[in-house]
Amino acid sequence: MQIHFEGLRRRGRLSEPLCKAIDGSKADVEGESSGRASFRSKIKSGFRMPSIRIKDLAADSVTYGYSGADLSGLVRCAGSIALARARKQGMGIDGLIITLDDVVLALDEVKR
Repeated sequence: MQIHFEGLRRRGRLSEPLCKAIDGSKADVEGESSGRASFRSKIKSGFRMPSIRIKDLAADSVTYGYSGADLSGLVRCAGSIALARARKQGMGIDGLIITLDDVVLALDEVKR
């Protein structure tokens, strides 16, 4: 995950909670707001992640069996979700920040 997100991180396009998730740090995702329901709400509404601890994002339990190409696709999908949100909010590319919520939605999309 670190490899595939590195370019976006260097450009300042990742939210702080997402950076912590990629690094395997514990953090509370409740505070990240991207205009969608909170991470915990997604879990309650049926989206299943092995754990709400962010460090699991980079763990095999979330991306077990993913190849490098799969991870690259996951990053592109999360970027597309973030771009669509930024455009909808009228910010365009200048307002593009990929959040942990975007990656969670991308995981759901990629697993379909």
